[in-house]
Amino acid sequence: MKYRKLGNSGASVSNLILGTMGFGTETPEKEAFAILDAYLET
Repeated sequence: MKYRKLGNSGASVSNLILGTMGFGTETPEKEAFAILDAYLET
C-alpha cells in the first residue's frame, strides 16, 4: 500500500480509502460485498 504525508502534521495516510457510510442503508448487501471484495483485491 502506498502512503503519503498529511499536510504538515507528519502523519502518514494511505492513498486508498473506502467509504462505507451508505452500506446497509443505500447500498444493497450483495453490492456492498462486491465493493469490499474489489477493495481487498487492490
